Amino acid sequence: MEIGFSLGSNQGDRLTYLQAARDGLLLYDDATLVDQSSVYSTDPVDVASDYLAYDFLNAVILVESEISAEEWLVRLGNVEQGLGRVRSGGRNEPRTVDIDILFAGHRRIESVDLTIPHPRWSERNFVLAPLTEVRPHLVLPGEPRAVMHVWQALRAEQRVEKMVESW
Repeated sequence: MEIGFSLGSNQGDRLTYLQAARDGLLLYDDATLVDQSSVYSTDPVDVASDYLAYDFLNAVILVESEISAEEWLVRLGNVEQGLGRVRSGGRNEPRTVDIDILFAGHRRIESVDLTIPHPRWSERNFVLAPLTEVRPHLVLPGEPRAVMHVWQALRAEQRVEKMVESW
């Protein structure tokens, strides 16, 4: 099953954190990197005014794995914690790294801890730009349009600039 992960960082050496997050997810023998987007610089979205100056670097990686999305949720939490992610309870605070599961094959999951596809993937250019780069024709459950068409409809609303192609 192909699983899409969104990676973001807006503290410290952001590119190094993205690389370490990718590498941390790939440490498992049951995970194979299928593709990765370029790295994009993006404005923060849905943050308190105190955090508007913390620009993000974002990317998407695609991994082939038969491990469930629920098990991946535990793994990505461990990777985030290992990279110094602190969760103080505030929403969208600056962070060394943030990893979200965007999709897991064609599965739909709605539980207390996990919603797949990610509930806000279609509202965020920082997800759509890199996801369109690697899977433009992907149609996620619950959305009739391909990812590239969702992005075309949204793209003018939020700044997204390609920064690094190979990382």
